[in-house]
Amino acid sequence: MDTNTILVIVVIVGIVALVIYLYIKRLNSAWKGTLIDKQIVQRQVVENSGSRNASGMRTTRMETTYEMKFDTEEGKRIVLSVKEELYNSSVVGEKFEKVKGEYMPKKIEVNAQESTVVQPPIAAPESSIAQAPSVATDQTTIPNQPPSDEGQDQV
Repeated sequence: MDTNTILVIVVIVGIVALVIYLYIKRLNSAWKGTLIDKQIVQRQVVENSGSRNASGMRTTRMETTYEMKFDTEEGKRIVLSVKEELYNSSVVGEKFEKVKGEYMPKKIEVNAQESTVVQPPIAAPESSIAQAPSVATDQTTIPNQPPSDEGQDQV
């Protein structure tokens, strides 16, 4: 084998090793945090297939990446590329947890001890409520209005 072939093999093995290392590192990480930012990144990528369009230019395509940025409880900042579904269903300020052995973080519900829930006051039982006597009136008196002649005999 010549030196160029050996160099190509070393580079390919190095790239594969780096990809495997980063994948395992992400699987082994575990954290809880808050989503602080999310953005859509679009890049124009040149196709490596060597194909060209009608005008002789290399063909390109748009590549979209969905990124979410988290602040962890340990004080670290983590930026992850996520699937479109997770990106669209997430809102800044939500809590997430990345469990060891899973590739993507998941939303977590804030438990009752951490959140303040305002509950309506509890009504007292009917037997303990004092009821005011009801008064029925046939006429309503409106202040600053002359009394009506209704119900009086006409002479």
